[in-house]
Amino acid sequence: MPWPRVFFASLEKELIHQQRRRRFATRSEAALKIFEYIEGFYNRSRLHSALAFRSPVEFEQAHAERKAA
Repeated sequence: MPWPRVFFASLEKELIHQQRRRRFATRSEAALKIFEYIEGFYNRSRLHSALAFRSPVEFEQAHAERKAA
């Protein structure tokens, strides 16, 4: 499955379905929720297989600790 399709499948499953199919009142509300999902969860907290199933934050912390040692 190409990466964009994987991302949008995750977005749909983890954000849209959590809304319990509630429609967003405005496009601005939808855009804000999608932004919050991407910046607050997907890019920071979500476990990534390329990072040995660690979040980017955990990966960066481990890298900084190795570099400081």
